Amino acid sequence: CSQSSNVYVIIRRTNGRVVPNMTFQLIEQGAYSDGNTIVNEEIASGTTDYAGRGKISTRLNEYKTYVLRAYDSNAQLSSVWKSNLQFECGERKDIEVEIPALNVQVKKADGTSFANATVDIFKEEYRDGGYVKNTSVKGTYRTNEYGEVTAFLPYGDYQVVVYGDGGATYTAEHVKVPHDRDKSITITTSSLLFKVVDTNGSPIGNGVSIEIHNQQENSGE
Repeated sequence: CSQSSNVYVIIRRTNGRVVPNMTFQLIEQGAYSDGNTIVNEEIASGTTDYAGRGKISTRLNEYKTYVLRAYDSNAQLSSVWKSNLQFECGERKDIEVEIPALNVQVKKADGTSFANATVDIFKEEYRDGGYVKNTSVKGTYRTNEYGEVTAFLPYGDYQVVVYGDGGATYTAEHVKVPHDRDKSITITTSSLLFKVVDTNGSPIGNGVSIEIHNQQENSGE
């Protein structure tokens, strides 16, 4: 084909809102001998703008089939796909991709928002008789001033970990992101309040060091 095709991509959340700064790739599609889809080499890529839109302009083979992949940060773990795409020579085509969102709200023990908290999201898998964290989908997120994080993820099972004060961690397991709607969860951290007094019961001022240790049972052997 001697003419370039213009592919206009728009990426939306399941609630219809557009998603800016999403990476997308147009990839040549192939198939295994059993008919299952595989992806071959990347043809072109781009990033959506503030309106959730992007464009690819390139020459495409009308006798080949293509797949569009969109993802937030990790192509292997957070991708959504639109497959079996074909183009006429020089064709202009609009392609819309829908991606679910996982909304995480982090709160402190008193119910207030936990701003700037560190959050990590892992793929969850069943292994050796239990559910375990697999690979992080992105690396860590930071909650905004309202204690919120939004991650764009494909359908699947995840674990969400919040790293609190003093090295404490709070984990939500079996978080299932549907394919057709957003998923929202709330994780509430906890706190320990100490009052340090002397032998007379009077409060001791600043500068007192406190250590907290995990308690373990001793078998007595």
